[in-house]
Amino acid sequence: MLDISSLASLLNLNTKPNEIKNIIKLITIDVLKSLGNNKYLIKTENGKELVAKSSVQLEKNTTYLAKYTLKENVSVITNLVKIPKLYN
Repeated sequence: MLDISSLASLLNLNTKPNEIKNIIKLITIDVLKSLGNNKYLIKTENGKELVAKSSVQLEKNTTYLAKYTLKENVSVITNLVKIPKLYN
């Protein structure tokens, strides 16, 4: 998971780390399967499985770094970066 204190220092922000954490949530996800309608069953870095929506088509059995938000009780993942198999 992203070290929020380091991010604040890096960006030279005067915001408290907990406030930044509420704004930016980056997680590593594994795509387990597509459920249709831009929804995917994903597994988070802490082992939780959940259904998330993505406007970008995701590849099954692939790991991504993603921004995670919760909108109207729907998990949404955006700003996806595919992590090469070499680093998994």
